[in-house]
Amino acid sequence: MRTLSRYATLILATSVAACSQGDKREFLDPQLPKNPSILARVVVTPPAANLITEELAQFRAYGRSTAGDSIPVEVTWRASGGSINGDGYFVADDAGTYSVTAVVTARPEIADSVSVAVERRPKRLVAVLVDPAPVSITEGDTQEFTAVGYYDDGSVQSEKVDWSTTGGLIDTAGVYVADTPAGDYDIVARARRDQTIGLARIKVTRRETSTAFDISPSPVSLTPGQSVTFSGVITWDDGSQSSPAIAWTATGGSISSLGRYVAGSVAGNFRVIGKVVGGKRADTVQVTIQAPAIASVSVTPVAATLAPGGSVRFQASGLDVLGNVRSVSVNWSATGGTINSTGSYTAGSTAGTYRVIGQVPGGGPADTSVVTITGGAPSLVSVSLTPASASVPSGTTKQFAVSAQWSDGSTAVPPVTWSATGGTITSAGLYTAGASTGAFRVIAAHSSGKADTSAVTVTAPTTTAISVTPTSAIVNTGATQQFSASATLSNGLQSSAGVTWAATGGTISSTGLYTAGSTPGSYLVIGSQNGVADTVSVAVQSVATPTLAALTVSPKSTAVLASGTQQYAVTGTWSNGTTGTPPVTWSATGGTITSGGLFKAGTSNGTYRVIAKYTGGNQADTAAVTVSVPTLVSLSLSPASLSVPTGGTQQFSVSGSLSNGSSTTPSVSYSATGGTITAAGLYTAGSVAGTYRVVAKEVGGSLADTSTVTVTATAPTLTAVVVNPASASVTTGGTKQFSVSGTLSNGSTTTPAVTWSATGGTVTAAGLYTAGSTAGTFRVIAKVQGGTLADTATVTVAAAAAPTLVGIQMTPHTLSVPTGGSAQL
Repeated sequence: MRTLSRYATLILATSVAACSQGDKREFLDPQLPKNPSILARVVVTPPAANLITEELAQFRAYGRSTAGDSIPVEVTWRASGGSINGDGYFVADDAGTYSVTAVVTARPEIADSVSVAVERRPKRLVAVLVDPAPVSITEGDTQEFTAVGYYDDGSVQSEKVDWSTTGGLIDTAGVYVADTPAGDYDIVARARRDQTIGLARIKVTRRETSTAFDISPSPVSLTPGQSVTFSGVITWDDGSQSSPAIAWTATGGSISSLGRYVAGSVAGNFRVIGKVVGGKRADTVQVTIQAPAIASVSVTPVAATLAPGGSVRFQASGLDVLGNVRSVSVNWSATGGTINSTGSYTAGSTAGTYRVIGQVPGGGPADTSVVTITGGAPSLVSVSLTPASASVPSGTTKQFAVSAQWSDGSTAVPPVTWSATGGTITSAGLYTAGASTGAFRVIAAHSSGKADTSAVTVTAPTTTAISVTPTSAIVNTGATQQFSASATLSNGLQSSAGVTWAATGGTISSTGLYTAGSTPGSYLVIGSQNGVADTVSVAVQSVATPTLAALTVSPKSTAVLASGTQQYAVTGTWSNGTTGTPPVTWSATGGTITSGGLFKAGTSNGTYRVIAKYTGGNQADTAAVTVSVPTLVSLSLSPASLSVPTGGTQQFSVSGSLSNGSSTTPSVSYSATGGTITAAGLYTAGSVAGTYRVVAKEVGGSLADTSTVTVTATAPTLTAVVVNPASASVTTGGTKQFSVSGTLSNGSTTTPAVTWSATGGTVTAAGLYTAGSTAGTFRVIAKVQGGTLADTATVTVAAAAAPTLVGIQMTPHTLSVPTGGSAQL
C-alpha cells in the first residue's frame, strides 16, 4: 500500500456519491436527556463514495447530541483497505469495496462507518514504438517489424496496429518486402486503439554481387610474440572494391576483432581465416611461427654428491634469444660414472669430483654440473627450484616447486623455507606479484645451507579484453552519443584508462563522445588498447525536428508536511511519439520551488498548485499539493515495565505519534520514584526494594506516559579474592601459613571457601604450606570453590644451612679405675 504522502487532496463531485440529510436516519436513545452538549452518536460524511485507484477523497465526522444538535467531535479514522490518515484523507491502490470508520477518541464505543467502492483507473496509450528502427536491408530482402505500446501507468505491451509503408510492401503481420528501388522509406504503425502513430525508417540498398575476397599480407612468417595486422578487400561485380566487416579466426596464436594477430609460443604452420560478416566469402592466410634460437642451457642439479653406485637424474632447460625458458634436447657426457640419453647418471666406485655435461646438438650451448662421489650415510647434495625463471603480471600468482638430490641418488623433497622479493610467497611456494614491476627473486632454503633461487620478472598487467558501451546506438545526424570502454587486465582488474577511439560516419573525441555526420547510415565506433579492441554499431538517422505535443507534471497530486519537500518531474510527448524531459519554468503557490522542480512547503495548511510551463511554447501542466501541519497526539514510554536490582540502571526512551500517522521523538521531561533519572532517561534504582514509577511528560504540553519499575533486592557477589601474604621465603622443609580474603560487590569483605594447591611443596586445606627439599621459586594458589576466581602467592624456597660442630662432651665426666683395669668412655 502506498502512503498518503504521494497524493494530493482530490474531492470530486463526480466521484463522491451525494447524500442528503434524509439519506441517513439518526436514531437517538429516548432514554438520554435532551441535552445539546451530551454526545449521542457520530456521523461520517459523505455516507458513500465511488473512487478510482490512486484518487484521494476526504471524509469528515461530526457528532449529534441527545438533543439532535450537531456538535464537533474528535475521532480516530480506520479503513478496512487502502490508507487513511488522521485528517480523514483516504486513498486505495487496488480496486475493491472498503469501509471507512470514524471512532470517537474519548468514547471508543461510539463509531460510524461508510462504504467506499474503488474501480481501477483505465490506462492511456502514450506512444507506439516500431522495432527495429532504423534498419537497412538489400533489394528483394524481407524484414519483420513489431509494434510496442507504452502506457501512462509505465506498462509496456505488444500493440495491435495497421501497417503501411511509403515504399515497398508490408503485410498485416508487419513483414516488409523490399520490392522497391534503393532509397529511404518509412514504416508506419497506426494503433487500432486510438490511431496513435509509430514510425521507423528503413533503408533499401542496391543488391551487389561480390567476385572475390582477399586477405593481406599473405603468407606471413613470425617468431613467438610477434604481431601483424591483417585486412581484407572485397571486389564487386562492377569492379569496385570495399573493406567489409570481417569475422576473424586463427590457429597458433590470437587475433582481435580488428585483425591484429599475435603469434603463440609453439613453432609450426598455422592459419588465419577471415570471413565476410553477413556474406559467404572467406579467405585463408598461412602463418609460419619459427622457434627462436637457444641462447643458453642450464643443467640441474648444478651439483650432486653420491655414494658409489648411487644415481641422480640430470635435466636441461634452455633460454632462447627472446628470453623465454624452453625445454631442449641435449647430448649428455660424464666422468666418474655413466650417464644415459635421458640424463640418468650412475656413480662409479672411485671417490672423487667429476663432471656431467649437457650440450645442444650441433655444437650449441652447453652447461656443466659437478658430481662428488663419497661413501657413508646419504647427505643432501642440492636443492632445485622450478621454474628457474618466470614472468608474472602484477597482482597475479605463480606456483613454484622444489626438488632435491641426495648423495645416495634418492630424490626425497626436504622441508624448505621460502622467501621472496617484489611480492609475497606462501609456505607452499605460491608467489603473488606485487604492484611494482622489475626483477625480483624467489628463494627456497634448507636448514643444511643448501638453497636455490629463481628469477622473477614482475610485469605490468596486459589488456585481455575491451568492452564498449552502449553496444549499439541510434543517433540523429549532427547529434552526439557518449561511449565508454572498460579494459579487462590480465590480473583480473578493470580499467577505463588509455582507450584509443576511432569511428566511421562521424567523429569521436578522446573521451568517447561521438558526433554523427550529415549522412544517414550504419557506422562503427571502435575502442582499442594495446592491440585489443571492441566494435559497436551506430545507426545515424535523419529525422524531422519533432514538436512538443503534450506536457505532464508528476506526481499529479500529493500531500506534504509543513516545511517538507516534494520533487516534481515533467515528461513531454513529442509529435514523433517519443517522450523526454523538455525545458520548463516552474512556479508554485503555498511554498517555493527550484528550477529543478524541488517544492518546499510553507507553514500554512491548505491546497496549492505547482505549475510547469514549456519554455519553448505555450504548453503547461498543473499539480495539486496539500500542505498540512502535523500535531503530537500521543506519547509512548519504553520499556512499559521492567525489573531492576537495587543500584541497577535502565535506559528509557520515548516516541510520539503525530496527527498524520507518522512518528517522532518528542521533547520530554522525566521524573521517577524509587530512584533517580537523568534528563536523558537513564534511571538508577535506589537501595529500597519496591514498585515505583517513571513518568515522561511532554515539554510545553499535557501529554505524558508512565512505566512501572520493580526494584528487587540482590545478594552481594564475590568480585575478588586475595592470598596473604602475596610472597614469602621458606627454607627447605620449613612451613608458612597462608590465608585468603574476598571482596563482595557491595564493598564488604569475607573469607571465601577455597581449594589450595602448591608447587615445590605441599599445602593443607587450611593453607599451611610445607616446603620440599628443592630450592627455587614456587607458587601457592587459592581457587574459590564452585567459581572461577583465584589468586597466587610466590614462595621462595632456600636450602637450609649445613650444621657445624660447636663442642665435644665426654662421659662420664669422672671415673675411678684400678691399676690394670679398663673403662669405656
